Amino acid sequence: MRNRKLAELDVLVGAWEMRAMIEGHTVASGRVVYEWAEGGSFLLQRSEGGPDPSAPEAWHAHSPFPTVTMTGLDDLTQTFTVLYADARDVFRVYQMTFDGGVMRMWRDAPGFSQRFTARLGEDGKSLVGYWERSEDGREWLRDFDVVYAKTG
Repeated sequence: MRNRKLAELDVLVGAWEMRAMIEGHTVASGRVVYEWAEGGSFLLQRSEGGPDPSAPEAWHAHSPFPTVTMTGLDDLTQTFTVLYADARDVFRVYQMTFDGGVMRMWRDAPGFSQRFTARLGEDGKSLVGYWERSEDGREWLRDFDVVYAKTG
């Protein structure tokens, strides 16, 4: 039997084109695929891509692609946990909620906390959001915007 809370993530399953932007300028783009793993117990996300040729050198030097995440559910708290890994040998753990078409993801870590907020389009074919970062967990800075468009 499928957990109803996990089933809310069905709208993400498929292929997406992604663009990361700073002040409206594309700094990276790629392809993201979501698929169910282990009979629907976990949501697997894989991405491939790279920095835009015109992006600042920092985006070229720190490009994370490819990336992979595995999302699971704590059925008691109704909160998702996201395990993240990328080509830079970065491994992180995020908490996530997905309610009313709004995805929120966050991690509180000494010296580098992060949070992500995105809204699913009414047609389920777009996801528009942004990442923020904080060194102290109190003052947050906009890191970059992200737009996903479902392609399949």
